[in-house]
Amino acid sequence: REDLERSIQLYTEVLELHPADHPRRNMSLISLSNALLTRYNCTCSQDDLEKAVQLRRDARDLSPRNTLFHAKASLHLANSLWLAKDTTSNIDEIFQLLREGLLDDISPLKDSLR
Repeated sequence: REDLERSIQLYTEVLELHPADHPRRNMSLISLSNALLTRYNCTCSQDDLEKAVQLRRDARDLSPRNTLFHAKASLHLANSLWLAKDTTSNIDEIFQLLREGLLDDISPLKDSLR
């Protein structure tokens, strides 16, 4: 548990060091969101889940379309929204994100899923 708290602290510090236009900011957003979701799985803290969803949304928004990172970010966001579905999510948005992530031009699954 201490390691997780320390990870969240360090990921937060790294994110604060990356300005909004930093090319790796989206990676820092995903790393922090992963740590928050891990803590959510242990504590069921809605605050952690809501922060993780927002961080993943921000990471996806920073990622250029038709890149592998954008496809993965769409899938990660859909997964987070599914966890939050009872409180904050729209099921249509989840399915749209899944389609984007799986059928994006860069996705290796594109041809097998159409």
